Amino acid sequence: MHWFSSTFVIVLILIIRQQKTKCQPLYDTDTDFWNLEKRMFEMEKEIFRLRLENQRNKNRPAFSAFRQEGTTQVIKYPVQTIIYNKVQLNIGGGYNESSGVFTVPVGGVYAFFFGIQVESGKRMSVQFTWNGIPYKEATAGLISDYSTGSNMMIINAGKGDCMWIQTNPDWYSYGQINIRYDPNYFSGFLMYET
Repeated sequence: MHWFSSTFVIVLILIIRQQKTKCQPLYDTDTDFWNLEKRMFEMEKEIFRLRLENQRNKNRPAFSAFRQEGTTQVIKYPVQTIIYNKVQLNIGGGYNESSGVFTVPVGGVYAFFFGIQVESGKRMSVQFTWNGIPYKEATAGLISDYSTGSNMMIINAGKGDCMWIQTNPDWYSYGQINIRYDPNYFSGFLMYET
């Protein structure tokens, strides 16, 4: 009987060990499953964040306008707004092609670019104007052929601020100038909200 009970105990220990060995991978698999589920949850959160950011980017204000080919704006006055009447892009509807004014639809940090070209023998300076105050300048002119000037800036603009390009009165001594199409342009976009 003693032999039987010793054998029984040994067999029982072997069965328990085998059971533990069989269960151990199940336990690791269960842990792996939970780790995988946690990683999937983190990925879903990141996908949701990227979708939200993408949706915000779709509505991020941006515009690009220039003088339409075949049209000319005649500059007759010392201070005159340049009208960029051909709009390529106007996300957010901030640029007005009739007035040449961009009204900030969403406050934030913006990048703006503008350029001017004048006819041979003329010179001109234009100013990026922010809420009626000249801010940056571009100058072109007085070489044997058409010449261009351009500039860019990054500013923190508030909602409702107005930007436009106007002639610099200090350079009006050369009288009437005809502003034709490209490379006369005015562009801008929201980099990020503040």
